[in-house]
Amino acid sequence: RPVIETGWEMPLLLRSLVLDIPDEEALNNWPLIRQNLLEREKIAKKVLSNALDGLRDQWIESDLESWLTLHRFYQPAIDRLASLLDSDFLVYIITTKESRFVKQLLQKVAINFPAARLIGKEIKQPKYLTIQQILADLPESPANLWFVEDRLDALELVQQQADLNDVGLYLADWGYNTAQMRQKVAQDTRIKLLSLSQFAADFTHW
Repeated sequence: RPVIETGWEMPLLLRSLVLDIPDEEALNNWPLIRQNLLEREKIAKKVLSNALDGLRDQWIESDLESWLTLHRFYQPAIDRLASLLDSDFLVYIITTKESRFVKQLLQKVAINFPAARLIGKEIKQPKYLTIQQILADLPESPANLWFVEDRLDALELVQQQADLNDVGLYLADWGYNTAQMRQKVAQDTRIKLLSLSQFAADFTHW
């Protein structure tokens, strides 16, 4: 799962398992494997994406409750999110899920997240660009801006942007990353490893 960025790749990952592509190879060479599978199966990314989204829409429309019950939040993360929404801190969600799905999932746990600060994959751009736009739209520069993410690639892209040097970067160790990725971060001077207990605690513990 750590190799997947957006949902359309998931059928290809399942196909790679059927073809007995070793886990280590998938972890190290997923972009190449993904492209080879598209060519081998003679299928376009857009076709996969439309099929996956269409099936999900159909499922949600016909049986929303069963779709919702398949999802589980980390309770400490949800509790912390709820407390931050009741505070003076400005919180954004930037996700590779479509925002409409995230909205439904959050409503399931009684969180009404501000729609303007819920930014999903429909925006069709890397997360670092979204962070840049958020900063550009704020009336004044924040004292601190922290980005918590479970994909190391996304954090490293932010790290490469000269205008985002002041953004605090945190790899969520409870998310979709591997021991090797977490070890790499241990040697990084800027990206910090963040545990779920730290995330749930006061910012002074980060």
